[in-house]
Amino acid sequence: MFLESISLINFKNFSDKSFSFDERINCLVGNNGVGKTNVLDAIYYLSHTKGYFNAVASQNIKHEQDFFVLDGIFKKDDRPEHIHCSLKKGYKKVVKRNGKEYEKLSDHFGLIPLVIISPSDTNLISEGSELRRKFMDMIISMNDRAYFHDLIHYNKTISQRNSLLKYFASNFTFDSDNLEIYDEQLTVFGERIFEKRKSFIKEFTPIFNKRYSHIIEKSSTASVKEEVTFSYKTQLEQSDFRTLLRQHPFHASGPTRPPPKVASYHEFYRDDASPRDHYAPVWEQFRRTEQNTLDAKSREACRALTPENAFRRRHSRRGVGTDPGILFDILPRILTASEWRSVETGLAQRIRALNLFLRDIYGRQDILKDGVVPSDLIYNAPDFRCEVMDISPPRGVYTHIGSADLIRDQEGRFMVLKDNLRAPSGVSCMIENRMVDIKQVRIVDVWNLPLISKVLKQQIGMHYPMRDISLIEDYCRLSYLLIMY
Repeated sequence: MFLESISLINFKNFSDKSFSFDERINCLVGNNGVGKTNVLDAIYYLSHTKGYFNAVASQNIKHEQDFFVLDGIFKKDDRPEHIHCSLKKGYKKVVKRNGKEYEKLSDHFGLIPLVIISPSDTNLISEGSELRRKFMDMIISMNDRAYFHDLIHYNKTISQRNSLLKYFASNFTFDSDNLEIYDEQLTVFGERIFEKRKSFIKEFTPIFNKRYSHIIEKSSTASVKEEVTFSYKTQLEQSDFRTLLRQHPFHASGPTRPPPKVASYHEFYRDDASPRDHYAPVWEQFRRTEQNTLDAKSREACRALTPENAFRRRHSRRGVGTDPGILFDILPRILTASEWRSVETGLAQRIRALNLFLRDIYGRQDILKDGVVPSDLIYNAPDFRCEVMDISPPRGVYTHIGSADLIRDQEGRFMVLKDNLRAPSGVSCMIENRMVDIKQVRIVDVWNLPLISKVLKQQIGMHYPMRDISLIEDYCRLSYLLIMY
């Protein structure tokens, strides 16, 4: 393979320039910024149909121009190969071989084997394994068109399968037969890719060792020569491809990539995209319900949340406005009995601890004297009130009703994101949402079962702590007004 000549029109900083090359070593010499690297990138473009340094094709067009054209004459197997590549703004890229345009750009890849050696190649050692896999895929693809097409089909099937799983998640449905079609294709492509990668490593290792030994012998005077080895690690050594697909349904790369660490916990689905046990009845009901019915139920629920019972007043520095309430989700959030017991017990303990903390901060301040909490953290807090110091509220209760914003970690364990020690306006929203779900939505008719905890008891339960701390004889009327808020 030999590049005899190349011409560049409106490519990067070149308006119209041609170069002829010798069959031996060619050197490009010039000052910084004259375009030496751009010539190399143009040669790479004719081989890979894209730039090495900038994959955005339109950005390779010279400033204030509308197109670029690259023409190269290669000599391959004693025959000339004329490669033409052009791009006009607003149009697709055109690549021709000997005057005939390619229908698919991928058909050209591998005809002109070419690599660029650059300082960024050190990333193959310092960066992660994904970059090394891409390098290996490029080398194999340039010499094995079947592998290249398997890689294209694999990545395309992965994308389609992931889209299908996202559709399942957003529409509360699941079709194992449909998913199986993609799994069968991925298994075929993935296993072939895996086997060819293993063969490549086996063939490449002695070549690598020979070149490395040659470099060491020429550059090192030490009596002990260092050795470098590398290996191809993959989960397919311990498990088959189909099993890995079931264990880790979402994939973003080739068959050797380890499963990504999930940064969040999905309330509805397990990792294998099947619904959790306590959501199974809900899933079955939603799966049997037509999409237009779900849409109608959602609109009906929104209409039921009228301004009188769902809108909240929000106060800001600019004044008072109206916030159009909370978006209503017709899919209920379900907590199991054991989960709720854990949450209820933990939050009850937490609110007691917060009250003791406030009692100490505005009283003896032992927690500050012992250095458990820095004094500056308290005294510089914008909400700290010196006026409350040494004031003992009734029954020693500083915050009568508290709430907490909960999240889950990636294992599904509940964690407190924020404590709210103020008027619990969210309680009214919870009660109203439950009533709307029962009266208007009713997609899953389980609310009347004894196994479902009633939220109304939370409303009634608010009466007792307010009564116990009240110094007013007519405490029943007072607490009732607070509850209805």
